[in-house]
Amino acid sequence: INLLFTIPQPDTYRVLVQNYETPNLEFNGVKFRISDEEEVYITPSSRLVGAFNWISLGDYQLEAGQHAITATSLGGAAAISKVAIIPTTTIVQAEQNLSNELTASNIGIFQVFEDHSWIMSPLGEANTLIDLRYSNGQALMPSGTGIQAGFYVVKGGEYTPQIRVSNDNVMASTLKISVNHRSIVIDIPPYTPPTSLQLETIDLQRGHHQINITNIGTQSASVVDNVVLFHNLNGNIEASGSPSEVDYVKLSDSLYEVQLDDDLLVFIEAQTDHWQLIGDEGAGTP
Repeated sequence: INLLFTIPQPDTYRVLVQNYETPNLEFNGVKFRISDEEEVYITPSSRLVGAFNWISLGDYQLEAGQHAITATSLGGAAAISKVAIIPTTTIVQAEQNLSNELTASNIGIFQVFEDHSWIMSPLGEANTLIDLRYSNGQALMPSGTGIQAGFYVVKGGEYTPQIRVSNDNVMASTLKISVNHRSIVIDIPPYTPPTSLQLETIDLQRGHHQINITNIGTQSASVVDNVVLFHNLNGNIEASGSPSEVDYVKLSDSLYEVQLDDDLLVFIEAQTDHWQLIGDEGAGTP
């Protein structure tokens, strides 16, 4: 496909595409070209659950006038939902403004990693399990090479990881959770139902980070339901609350049902164009 767009004034622009990533082997990579620039290849993803994911093609110095972006499949099915072309200075300023706003406030921040968040490590294997016991109706069983996800922290400080895990086997299992270069190892006893465990506090600076989870050993394997990183307000874990206090059910990719006793500010990056958040006060479609 060939998309034409007009640049109002010369500047450096960041080009983002929302590409569909799936474990379905019928899907393949996508090749992009912006005007006469070098081609950019997006290889097939190891994402465990199919989802649209924003990918940066890079920063480009574009002159005023008409340009074209061409997308070509690399021999299999492919899908693109959106293309965004934004001045790089606007993105940098927005990140800085958001960071300053959050740093000056006492807003609690939660980073939630569920089934759509994870990709397999190279050459890894992982299974997807479906069960109503899991918070999203779905959980993952990492392999020895693990599952991983990248994330961005807008407010630096101390964060406490909380992981919801289970073990249906007769033998104990061991998980290693690594955030950047910091690793935490936990043992999961036999026949452990889905249980939330609070881990050691870690310090995260503003910027990009990586989380990786692996099963250690071959005798038994744990199941990972979700992982939540919550910011410790003023260095106080208790003041931050806990995501387990929020009673929510993810009914679908675009529908959440939430029960709350207090006011809550919620940010959701939807996987679909429309989503609903249903609470006691009724329903709304942002």
